[in-house]
Amino acid sequence: MSGTRARTIAYIALPLVLWPLSFDVFSRYFVYGMAISTLLLGSLSLAWFRDRLRWVRVNAVVAAVIGVVMAGILYLVFIGGYALLRFMGLGNYVALVYEMVRGMANAYAYQ
Repeated sequence: MSGTRARTIAYIALPLVLWPLSFDVFSRYFVYGMAISTLLLGSLSLAWFRDRLRWVRVNAVVAAVIGVVMAGILYLVFIGGYALLRFMGLGNYVALVYEMVRGMANAYAYQ
């Protein structure tokens, strides 16, 4: 098996391992687990498959800065969406969804 093929298989298999670890095994630390999993997959994308990412023709530092800026923009969109839902009177339903997710995560943590 060539190195590129092995990397591709490992890259495809990683979410099958990382997501259950984040959701089930370490559900008490879900946010940290998902952040670490996403950071790992993103870093591997840049390291292993840089030639396939045609838009990343800049050096790694600039790509990382662009990623952080885009993450900040997405976070602002997320917060803005919640503000819009509160304005529309649907903010309580968002809080209810978060309570359900926390409750399910806690249920798995205490099994």
